[in-house]
Amino acid sequence: MKPKILFVEDDIVLRNNYVEILELYNFTVIPAEDGQEAYEILQHENVDVIVSDIRMPRMNGLAFLKTVRSESKWEDLPFILLSAHAENVDYENGIKSGANDYLTKPIRGKDLVNAIQNVLP
Repeated sequence: MKPKILFVEDDIVLRNNYVEILELYNFTVIPAEDGQEAYEILQHENVDVIVSDIRMPRMNGLAFLKTVRSESKWEDLPFILLSAHAENVDYENGIKSGANDYLTKPIRGKDLVNAIQNVLP
């Protein structure tokens, strides 16, 4: 069965590009435009990995990560943060918040695929 990825990104062009790339690598992808929509999707969809941008309207990626980690059923769900911020402090904050990985945009498709494969059980 294909791994199912919840991909959260508010920029529609980036979201569509990454969804297309991930589908080419044989992932099933559920797109969401922000953390609030992604959280609503999680209520009725089982996913294998969450990939989320940090800066988004309504619910940002760090708030979404905190919400996911606060529920025992998702505390071990692999979660990868995406950000345009490449400072060490940003990376450390993401990992300390419970992310399994932190990738800096722009991200090559193959690097995103490798990161997902590395966190899959």
